[in-house]
Amino acid sequence: MENEVENNPKSNERNIKVLLMGSKKVGKSSLVRKIIRNSFSDTYDPTIYDEYKYFYNDKIVKFIENKIYDNLCIKFVDTGDFRENYSLFEKDILDSNYFFMIYSVEIQESFSIIKDAILKIKEKNIHINEKNCILIGNKIDMENDKILIDPILGHKAKVELQIGFIEISIKNNIRVNHLLEFIVDNEIQKQISDKIEKKICKCF
Repeated sequence: MENEVENNPKSNERNIKVLLMGSKKVGKSSLVRKIIRNSFSDTYDPTIYDEYKYFYNDKIVKFIENKIYDNLCIKFVDTGDFRENYSLFEKDILDSNYFFMIYSVEIQESFSIIKDAILKIKEKNIHINEKNCILIGNKIDMENDKILIDPILGHKAKVELQIGFIEISIKNNIRVNHLLEFIVDNEIQKQISDKIEKKICKCF
């Protein structure tokens, strides 16, 4: 099912795909709803597979005097519990631009599950790194005695797997905006690099 959020999309558009992976009850669907609708619900509604299309045009990207893109069309793909239907998501893994790998700091198993998923993707020679893949520890709003996964483990995984890492609270909207900025800032850098490369090529 595709859910589309129209934010006055423009013709000069860059289409990107973001794949969300993680075990049950870590907050994948909640994260997408928070980003595109700024809403949150404690009610758990199991997801098998869902897509959301979001038009981001708050930040006009410019390089020198040349506009690069007016608009980013971001498709978020919510995989549900990918372990139950991994083959269903193989094509999505291959053609995604970004990976949000989510675990819950209160569910010990969710951390090892998502680490294994990242390793499995790397074994398939799919190029993921700190610029397109981010490990996300959700639910840092929980009381300290319910937090089972120390952020040190996240930082160690970041170094070991060579990916990004952040801890967030979707419920309390802590650092959720950093994830959208992660995508937008990387897209800006890509377009600037492409522009520079084209200018260099024209010189030869």
